Amino acid sequence: MNIKIRIGLTTFLMFIAVLQGMAQQEWEEGGDLNDARLLIEKESVLELPTKPKQLDKMEKIERERSTAPQQYSLNPLVLDLPGIMPELDAAELRKPAEDYLQPVDGYFKAGLGNYFTTYLEGHYYGGDEGIFQYGGNVKHLSSQRGPIDKENSANSYNSIDLSGKYFLTGGILKGNIGYERNAVHFYGYDTIPLAADFDADNIKQVYNVFDIGTSFMNDDPLADIHYEAGVDFYALSDNYEASETNLNLHGKGKYEFSDESFVDVNANLIFASKNDSAKVNRNLFLMGAAYHYQYDQFNITAGVKIAYNGDSTFVKNRFRIYPDIHAKYGLIEDKVALYGRLTGGLEQVTLRSLSRENPFIGPNVALAHTDKQIELAAGVETAPNGKLGFKAEAGYSSIKNLYYFINSDADQSKFDVFYENSGVGVLNLKVEASAEIGPVRAVYTTNYYNYGTDSLDAPFHRPSLLNTLSASYNHQNKLFVNLDLYHISGLQAREPVTGNTIDLDGIIDLNLKADYVINSNFSAFMALNNIISKKYERYLYYDRKGINVLLGVTYRLNSFGF
Repeated sequence: MNIKIRIGLTTFLMFIAVLQGMAQQEWEEGGDLNDARLLIEKESVLELPTKPKQLDKMEKIERERSTAPQQYSLNPLVLDLPGIMPELDAAELRKPAEDYLQPVDGYFKAGLGNYFTTYLEGHYYGGDEGIFQYGGNVKHLSSQRGPIDKENSANSYNSIDLSGKYFLTGGILKGNIGYERNAVHFYGYDTIPLAADFDADNIKQVYNVFDIGTSFMNDDPLADIHYEAGVDFYALSDNYEASETNLNLHGKGKYEFSDESFVDVNANLIFASKNDSAKVNRNLFLMGAAYHYQYDQFNITAGVKIAYNGDSTFVKNRFRIYPDIHAKYGLIEDKVALYGRLTGGLEQVTLRSLSRENPFIGPNVALAHTDKQIELAAGVETAPNGKLGFKAEAGYSSIKNLYYFINSDADQSKFDVFYENSGVGVLNLKVEASAEIGPVRAVYTTNYYNYGTDSLDAPFHRPSLLNTLSASYNHQNKLFVNLDLYHISGLQAREPVTGNTIDLDGIIDLNLKADYVINSNFSAFMALNNIISKKYERYLYYDRKGINVLLGVTYRLNSFGF
């Protein structure tokens, strides 16, 4: 281990030791360091690929045994831009948010569908309250046929994970371990090879990810200081000899001055590397601190974010500092509020994050963190009663190294990742509305995006408009129905042969899921995806499946243990 790593580890361990010497109190998970961001400045020796023109306050946890119910309610599937996970389009089942049925220790689901789809999912949670708790999840979702040339467009997703908590005198020790395997095929080809011995495995891509983590959080109900510190690690590999490792030493803490004010601090020390045709070390240090104050209807957060970029590709301008200011004022108590924020930072971009958005990326992709140099946003939110809600927001960001997926000139079925090396403006207008009327609940969101471009002809494969409507119906806790409608428009792509920019057709995707409770142990479900059966392209040359159906049963474990 080199001197820099030793110094980093020593500093982090001293940070944990200081926190452990303070008074202790529980602190719920949440608000982790994924929000910490840093600025990357491109050094002249780095040439990221571009296309020329011609081409909230932290809550204290409660020691309760949170048994895992088989629940049914509205929980819309979030479409993270810019990707829609292809392995999830075989009638993905959502875990609802509220407990309508009696909690259980676990459940097991099994289903079959067209495209030779098989689905299995299991969950179990057990332990002794206040002493230890443990749980596990397993999932399999596979389609042996796809929309193009049968097995040439097959996909599958498999995962298993275990987690546990051990309650000590002054805190809680937590741990988790997991593995996931995501397999797809590069079926966006122009013509399939005519060789009689052609094997679909020749165009197969598999991402294997192993992850493990542990953390400790204090659990003293009388303390003014709350903290959690731990370590997370993952290792990724694929079929094209690319690999990535990420070791994240993290800590967060909060000190309460009074019921109206507190200060919180968070830090990440990340040792990361990517290895394909060349090895690149991509170490990061991220830290944020903020003061929170509430007086009557006024809330303000004033803080800063700092970051040090240790990526071996960059040699200058490694250190950056950003504002982190949020304010909210209640015009009408518990009814109408105005809010705004001025912030910035970096979103860590890794091979793992890119492959989750678009698993059809090619080998040797360039990586650079998305640098949000500044973000300014303001909005209004209202909740006239417990049944209705509305929110409207306008925001503008200046972003550097914003990435785009473009079909490779060498192989149109694979995507290269290109960056805008200069800061470009991004306008976002957002509207959200929700309503609950008797047994029906509905949530509507719309997002409009306007991307500025510099070296690129268009914001390739990023939509300008995204609309979602999700509704649920609960009939006497016996029949549960979820309806989801997605609309995406404004997608553009670059045709690799001619270099022309083309417009992709708008996407309309209607999905329906119904669960019928037979008794306390059994229920049956039906899921229909893409009901209008439109084989749209989220990415150029990649037709999506038409209507796909999944039928199955759920068995709920009322009482089971080891």
